[in-house]
Parts: sequence; structure tokens; C-alpha cells
Amino acid sequence: MSTPTGDDTSAMQDLLRSALSMPGDEPAVHNVVLVDVTPDTDGKEILTVEWAGVRHTLSTGHQFNEFSQREVWRHGYLVRAAHHSFSSHQGEDDCYFRAYLDQSLRRAPELDAGGDCPGQNRAVIGWRCDAKPRGFRAPLGLVPGEAGGFIPDETISVTIHVPPEFVRLCRHYQLTPERMLRGFVGDASDIHNWTRCPRADGYGSNGSDERYMAQGWIDRAYEGLKVDLDAIEDNEHALKEGAYMRDGFASFFDEFADAGGSPDKLIDATHALLQQLIGQLDSDPAQE
Repeated sequence: MSTPTGDDTSAMQDLLRSALSMPGDEPAVHNVVLVDVTPDTDGKEILTVEWAGVRHTLSTGHQFNEFSQREVWRHGYLVRAAHHSFSSHQGEDDCYFRAYLDQSLRRAPELDAGGDCPGQNRAVIGWRCDAKPRGFRAPLGLVPGEAGGFIPDETISVTIHVPPEFVRLCRHYQLTPERMLRGFVGDASDIHNWTRCPRADGYGSNGSDERYMAQGWIDRAYEGLKVDLDAIEDNEHALKEGAYMRDGFASFFDEFADAGGSPDKLIDATHALLQQLIGQLDSDPAQE
């Protein structure tokens, strides 16, 4: 084990500051092992972590308590406390440790990929775990769950203009219009964002009561427009299946013609076979 030096600690702090403060960058330092948690002279938590083969000590700004050591010797990542706390007493360099749900999970930067898809959080960040030893990619800022699982971002972009009355309503609750609407969409759509399989789009629910009331509002306001969506989707699926089968038959005709066969003869043979099958159906008692 390497002995930490002042340069090591400084490098760690610089990495945290740059990684967690730059807009759009990955907001965490991964592949960290929590070695120990001890109280300082003021009773605040001091984390001893191992990262890149070197041990470092970091403060969380929280008081040491009976639960402080529950994640010791687990693998996870560090996040800046100021980004995850409403407290005004957090120091600029205070950090939190978050354990991976899947303890075999590791960041694999060599698998990172570029690419951009406006409005969606694409899978571009490399990971490995026991269930996927060859590696996989997940969206930026998302920590995969069990066996590297996550729900990909399949959102569509919708732009609306909101009136000043709605903006004022949002300000009354210290929310932006976007955050207010995202919260309602999550509740009305009965969305759950489970840690074991997190959502790349970031949508979630404010709670079971909120989901019930949001869905109740939609039923109250738009019940007259409600349709049997299951039946519509089943019909759409049947139409797609029919189109797929017709395309398959068309390819048979093309293949027969390419081999030198007569399309007319194939049509006649197919029609004769069809009539034969219809006759068998008519004479089969099981079909009655």
C-alpha cells in the first residue's frame, strides 16, 4: 500500500474539484474503496478511502454516528457534498461516499464512447461487472444497478410555452417550470425509478399519494377522451405483423423469379394451395 503524501491528497482534491464542478462532466470519482470512517476532534466524519492504489482522507461535514461505518470496505464512488446537501455548513471539499449496489461494478474508462443525441442521455460511459465481464456502456451520470442494469433513455422532446402565472406558481414552491412539469409527468405516468435498475431519463415519482392524485386529476379532466389503448396497440401490432408476413411472401416471389421461375406459375400454385387449405378448414369439425 502506498503512503499518502501531500501531493497525493492535493491531486485527489484537484480531481474532485474538476470532476464534480465542470458542467456536463461525470459528477463522481469512481472505483473507490471506503477503508474506514473515524471522528475528528469536532466529532465530524473523516473518510479514509483508497483510490488508484493510494489512501486519502476526506471530510463529509457530517457528525460521526452509529451508522457512519456501515459501508466500510465496500466499493463505490465519491460525490461532492455541496451538490447533494441543502446544508449551508458543507465545506467546499466535503465529499460523500456512495456504495455500488452491485459490488462487482467498476468504471471502465477505456470503454467510453463519444456521440450525441439531443434530448436523450445516451449510453457512452464504460463499466464492467461480474454479470457483464466484457463491459458495457451506461449514460453519463447514471450508476448502474444490479448486474449492470438500467432503463435506457427513450424520451422525446416536447417544447411548450408557459404563462407567467405558471412561472409564478413554480416560484412559490422554489421550483423551475421544467422541474415542476417533470415531477408531474413522473407521478401521472406512474413511473418508479428503482436503484436496482435506475432510469437514464432521470424520471421518478414523488410518492404513492402523489401518483394517485396526479392520475386522478387526469381522469377527472380528460375522462371523456379516454380510449382502450390496449386494444389499439394490439391492433397496431397485428397490422405490423401482417405487413411483415406480406413482405416475407413478396421476398419468396422475388427469390423464385431470380432463380428463373415463372411468377404466374407460382401465383397459380399458391392459389391452388390456398383453396386446398380452405377446404380442409371447412371440413375439419374442430374448426366449427
